[in-house]
Amino acid sequence: MASDTARDQLTELLKPLLPDSWALAPYAKDPGRVDAVLVMLHATEIRPAPSAPGGAVEVDYTVSVSVPQVDTVVAQSALDDDVTTLTLALAGAPWVMFRNATPSTVYSRFGWDVNITTISRKDS
Repeated sequence: MASDTARDQLTELLKPLLPDSWALAPYAKDPGRVDAVLVMLHATEIRPAPSAPGGAVEVDYTVSVSVPQVDTVVAQSALDDDVTTLTLALAGAPWVMFRNATPSTVYSRFGWDVNITTISRKDS
């Protein structure tokens, strides 16, 4: 079954890449109390795709990965390897361009922001 939106496609791409214990939220929202690693998608920009003419657009996303631990040393230890694995998997998708990953705080939770660009066409 084909997904309708770039966000749907990205969500479907992410699901098998994430450990089973992680929670995935396709939209940025205050999660309230979550006792698991949380992954949220933030669309940050849409623009014409100069490298793919014919109605294609580039859609930038931030994939925020955050942990419930308050201690940042524990939080970093919990995430560093998994975020590296996630970025390598995302970089292998043909319609995803990995940009960078930076430490962040999302809703008072330590994490990483993984910045990517996707290519979306009228017919996809």
